[in-house]
Amino acid sequence: SSLLFAADPYKPKVNEAQTSGPLPAATSLKAFQTVPGYTVELLASEPLVQDPVSLCYDENGNAYVIEHPDQDNPDPSGKGARIQILKDDDGDGIFDRGTLFADNVGAATSLTAWEGGIYVLASPDLWYLKDTDGDWAADMRAKVLEGVNLPSGFLSIASLSVSPARDLHIA
Repeated sequence: SSLLFAADPYKPKVNEAQTSGPLPAATSLKAFQTVPGYTVELLASEPLVQDPVSLCYDENGNAYVIEHPDQDNPDPSGKGARIQILKDDDGDGIFDRGTLFADNVGAATSLTAWEGGIYVLASPDLWYLKDTDGDWAADMRAKVLEGVNLPSGFLSIASLSVSPARDLHIA
């Protein structure tokens, strides 16, 4: 038996001066180097989003974003993350505004759109959140699965996706 590795000839260059701290979004965008044929585009940045952890798109092109403003210092009350809906009002592909969809969603790590709402992993639970009255805020919160208890919410269930067959996958 044999093992074969293919080396990627593209080696990204890192400018040490650019890695010494946070950069403005426009400066960061210029620092990306891509292989020919690919581009990097800025869709949203601070202050529109803060401390993003996960993002998904719904069937209307809106983005749902989990934000963890207390990620480095978790809130002992368990309130933790919030979820925003980002909207592109003028159709240029760049999000223009954000609306608070849900707050106090604990240690949320992943989300995926599903039938007009979103599933959210927030260890130890899986939730389904949905806006039922058109105000872009989750007024329906249903606990779908509970009991995945590990010492840290950030080291437990962390990935959520929907297969082409519309099966929900949790890892």
